[in-house]
Amino acid sequence: MKKINIVWLVNDFYINTFEYVYKECKNSRLFNIIVVACPHVGHEDLETISSDKISEFLTKNCIENINCYDNKTGKLLDLKTLNPDYVFYLKPYNYYLPDEYNSKNVKMYSKICSVPYGSIMIKFDDKYKLMCSNEFYEDVYKVFNETSLIDGLNYQNKIITVGYLKLDKYFYYNKRKNITSKRKHIFTIIWKPRWTMESYESHFFDYIEEFIKLVGEYPDILFKIYFHPFFEYKIDNKKLRDKFNGYINKLLAFSNFKKLDGQNFLDDVLDADIFISDHSSTLVEYALTGKPYIFCKSDITPNKLGKIIIDNAYIVDNNNSFRKNIVNLINGDDYLFNNRKKNISTIDYIPKNGMSCSQYLLEYLLEDYIKGLQKEKNTLEKEIINVSNNYK
Repeated sequence: MKKINIVWLVNDFYINTFEYVYKECKNSRLFNIIVVACPHVGHEDLETISSDKISEFLTKNCIENINCYDNKTGKLLDLKTLNPDYVFYLKPYNYYLPDEYNSKNVKMYSKICSVPYGSIMIKFDDKYKLMCSNEFYEDVYKVFNETSLIDGLNYQNKIITVGYLKLDKYFYYNKRKNITSKRKHIFTIIWKPRWTMESYESHFFDYIEEFIKLVGEYPDILFKIYFHPFFEYKIDNKKLRDKFNGYINKLLAFSNFKKLDGQNFLDDVLDADIFISDHSSTLVEYALTGKPYIFCKSDITPNKLGKIIIDNAYIVDNNNSFRKNIVNLINGDDYLFNNRKKNISTIDYIPKNGMSCSQYLLEYLLEDYIKGLQKEKNTLEKEIINVSNNYK
């Protein structure tokens, strides 16, 4: 049997949703993987990232890749020439890719697949209805989800649950143990404000002054803020740069504060003792550690997964509750401890037979590919019989 050909389109600065699928394929006799560096086509909402920069990022992270644009001719790579059996999209949006890579075109010669770049903890109603009308999911063959608790999606019948691929290296390939063994642990609090800067879901400016006070009051605790790659773009877009810089400069004056960015932020987040967040996929991922977390209340409707996450969170909706919950947890007052421990098994999905999530995904593709070959064989046999009968 020929190797199963996987093409992975990458148009953003992260690899954590496919890093170990890539490594498993590189060591496999059954799979071949080709990573294609694509531009993140910008619009008024988000900036443009060139395929050259994506390619440089991938190479720096030890991912072999092909730049979708030929630097000599400027021509765009025809994906069909790669003979893909499955094409995975890093982000499920045609809007941010060259037109030639639109899912409607690619589905003509390959099965289209997707791995969510983050766990969905909200229902796509009201302000989020556009997320549910994403045309990409009309063309997708399978979406490899973290959990079966995500409901209300119009592509529900296409979901295959494989577990948290982003956390494979921490919980299966033992990266987290390596992180914590490298240094003496310092009690750490991390805040991840939502990048959209919309008042109904993002609370950075609501609580930043209280956060600064806490940094000053607890010099033995390490405080960090992780800013999504698009956060500062939104700051500029909304003309909030001066206001933002004023707060950040105050924080940077403290030796116990660190501003996080880049793609390895999960190393820091999963190692933190307390995590603070608006609604976020990272909040779901942190919940799997069993450690305490604080949810900044938002005008959202949680799905099944989100309800479990929020029910086990310390909720804040003003400066007083923001401070109170952080101080209580610093002092060891964690009354939700037992509830969180009990509910981890309901939000986690563990693949069968001790496999990693990446291995489980590849096993599914192998079985799917073999079924496809058998279907082709059966179809061919029927055609041969029909032709033979015509000559009788």
